Amino acid sequence: MSAGYHRARRALAVIGCIELALAILILLGLLATIGSQVFSRYVLGVPLIWVEELASYLLIWLGFSAAAFAHKQQRHVRIAVLAGIRSDRLRLWLILFAEAVVIAFALIILWHVPGPMAIEARSTSIGLPIDIARHWFFSVPLTIGIVSMMATSLYYLVLGIGRLPAGEPPEPVLGMFGDHEDPETEEIERALKVRAE
Repeated sequence: MSAGYHRARRALAVIGCIELALAILILLGLLATIGSQVFSRYVLGVPLIWVEELASYLLIWLGFSAAAFAHKQQRHVRIAVLAGIRSDRLRLWLILFAEAVVIAFALIILWHVPGPMAIEARSTSIGLPIDIARHWFFSVPLTIGIVSMMATSLYYLVLGIGRLPAGEPPEPVLGMFGDHEDPETEEIERALKVRAE
């Protein structure tokens, strides 16, 4: 693997760690805001009017940052049936096709984002204590998440094309956290072995 691949992998890994940290912070923020709403409404009897809106915005940011992070672990865009394909080269071709589809889909989205972003930038939040342009809650997280996933797919695509002669699929940019075994893949492989015997 060349130095360029190592630098790209390192950069994507750093971005993935930032996305993970952002997702954790957003999740903690969601818990805090929803918890404060429950306390305010049911203990104090005075509901906070801005909590539902803020929670909706946080969920959007959480979704896109977590999706981009999951793609760096090869857990987001994934075809489980690939585990049953015995030919490494065929499996790699299907992985490359899936990454090309992700890139094409990302480019289509990015082509259409500027129009809605301009409209959202002219309106502000409704219930929050301060006025914030709405594009920070819709188009910006979408764009950041899509660009991150596209960069990851581009890395996997280029690396996979380089590995076509050997038929080796690219490894995830970030390793799996927690359980390293994939029970779904093992189950598919076991079922295929039983059927073959």
